[in-house]
Amino acid sequence: MDLQENEHQPTSPVDTFSHGSLIDHTFGPNGSVFINVLLEAFEERTGFEAENRYNITFENGYKVVGLEESDFMNRWCCGSLRPFVLNFAFKENKIQFLRLVRPFSFFIDEIFVFNEQDDLLGKVKSNLTLFTRELTIYGLSNNKLYKLEGSMLQKKFMIKNYTTREKVGEIRRGTAAPQYEDVEIVYPRSASPSEKALILGSAIFIDYLYYEQKVNMI
Repeated sequence: MDLQENEHQPTSPVDTFSHGSLIDHTFGPNGSVFINVLLEAFEERTGFEAENRYNITFENGYKVVGLEESDFMNRWCCGSLRPFVLNFAFKENKIQFLRLVRPFSFFIDEIFVFNEQDDLLGKVKSNLTLFTRELTIYGLSNNKLYKLEGSMLQKKFMIKNYTTREKVGEIRRGTAAPQYEDVEIVYPRSASPSEKALILGSAIFIDYLYYEQKVNMI
């Protein structure tokens, strides 16, 4: 996937459509997305969790920033287990179009995904397993859409159709530079814009679940 900057590429869909939702026009034309996970130097040196920031580039050139909102004490006491709200907005005009909410819970680890009108699109739930890493993506009617499977050793998750168990996409993680981690999502070809938004949410959720420093809760 070539994500080099092009001055002729759009950086947001806001000024290019007259009907439909931002979710439709952002995710619809894109078959893949690239995420830079910014690693704060202070966080690397001290182990203390800062609010996360994600720079996101869609296949067609749209530029998005994801910013976490969380409480200082939750980050201090809960670390990667903390509740948070994460807002996504276009870099160019700061218009918000997607929101992730992770409520605090001792037993059920899940996030909820909302569109720009604060309508629920679905949720992503972490599954309790011993030897693999698994998540389930649920639609608006609580129907199971996709299963994400990854091993303990590899930084790769297969996206599988929940019913057929056929592999239909992938989430890959690598190292872009000392201060960054990179994530690439290859979407299922048949995924709707809302489903693609849920998969993006699951990639962010995976970052919190498996790649942040764990702490003992106070």
